[in-house]
Amino acid sequence: VCEATGASVKEVAKAVGLDSRIGNKFLNASIGFGGSCFQKDIYNLIYLAESLKLEPVAQHSISYNESSSIYVCRYLIDEGATLHIYDPKVTSERIFLDLSEQTGTNETELLNHVHIANERYAAAKDSHAIVVCTEWDEFIRLDYELIYSTMQKPSYIFDGRLI
Repeated sequence: VCEATGASVKEVAKAVGLDSRIGNKFLNASIGFGGSCFQKDIYNLIYLAESLKLEPVAQHSISYNESSSIYVCRYLIDEGATLHIYDPKVTSERIFLDLSEQTGTNETELLNHVHIANERYAAAKDSHAIVVCTEWDEFIRLDYELIYSTMQKPSYIFDGRLI
């Protein structure tokens, strides 16, 4: 919406955050959010996007309780990527279960596309790209120069949480 109207998302968030009824705690642009209390906001966002004639990014794939990371992973798997996932707060069993449900692929078949790393730097080693989907403090303090040095070239970092 900001791109279509020429507005700066940071400036809009700052202005909205000045309203004491809203505050500024959850106004950083990122890859998504969850929680059933956002339903009316989602419908309002859909209305705004449609009225501005914006192209849909993902139609009918909104989940209020699941991580937006799952949708990013599903897209990458659909595109043929091999994923090396590290999330210190989610078990490998939960990751495979969620991905299996979202992709319609059984967990055994997912093993060909998804590998769970037990250490943050190991997940990035020999990769062409990393995608940051969570804003855990651990990811803010990573040595991104070290990560880059272990990646295949060309290398890309996609920061979905503005860390």
